[in-house]
Amino acid sequence: MKRLTATICLTIAVLLGRETHVRILIFAIFIPLFLPGASSAGGVVDVLEVTYRPLMQTKNGRIHNCGIHFSLAVSKDNRVFGVQGSLNEFYFQNKTPSIGLKITVVEAQQGQLVRLKLKSAFLRGKTFSTSSFRFNQASPEFGGWLAGTDMSKSPNLFGRFILSLADKPWIGFNVGGGTNDFTMQLPKPKERGIFKESASCSLQAIKQLQKELGDQ
Repeated sequence: MKRLTATICLTIAVLLGRETHVRILIFAIFIPLFLPGASSAGGVVDVLEVTYRPLMQTKNGRIHNCGIHFSLAVSKDNRVFGVQGSLNEFYFQNKTPSIGLKITVVEAQQGQLVRLKLKSAFLRGKTFSTSSFRFNQASPEFGGWLAGTDMSKSPNLFGRFILSLADKPWIGFNVGGGTNDFTMQLPKPKERGIFKESASCSLQAIKQLQKELGDQ
C-alpha cells in the first residue's frame, strides 16, 4: 500500500512539475489519507522519494566544490518532510582541501513548507560519522546544518566520502528534544554516471590545485 501511495503521489507531482517543493506538498496532502491515524514517536521514517544529482560549482572559471546533491521526501508519524543536502569536496584557493555535509529540512504544514531549525544532523557510513568531524554546527548562511573536516584531519576519508553513498549510509537530524530525532537510510543512487561525473570534477579540481602550487 505504501509503495502504491508513493507511486500515485509521484505521478501527480510529475504532472504538476518536477520542482522539489511541489512534490513535497503533494506528498503532504495525500500521504495522510493512506497512513494509520497515529504511530509511536519512535516510528520508522519512510523514504517516499529520493533523487541525486552531481555538483560542480565554479567561480571565475575555478572549481571550488565537487559533490553529489540529494533530495528526499520522507514521512514519520503522519508528518511529511523535505530533506535536501549534499556531500561535498571543497577546493578553495590557498586552503587545505576539505569535505563536508550540508543539510536543510522543511516540513509541510497547512499547505506550506516551513524550514526547520536543526539542533543537529549527521551522516553515518560504515567507517565514519560526520558527528566526529572537526566542524559541526548550524549554519545561518543557508539555514541548515554543516559538518566538515579537512584532508589533514581525515586523509583516508577524503577520497571516499562521496562514494559512501553507494553503501547506503544513514542520515539523521534533530529538531529539538529526544522525540524529534529522525533517522533514515539513504537508498543507493540509481542515476547513471553520477559517481563518474563527481570523480571527474574532483580530478579536474586536484589538477587545478597542482598547477596553482607549481606556479607559486
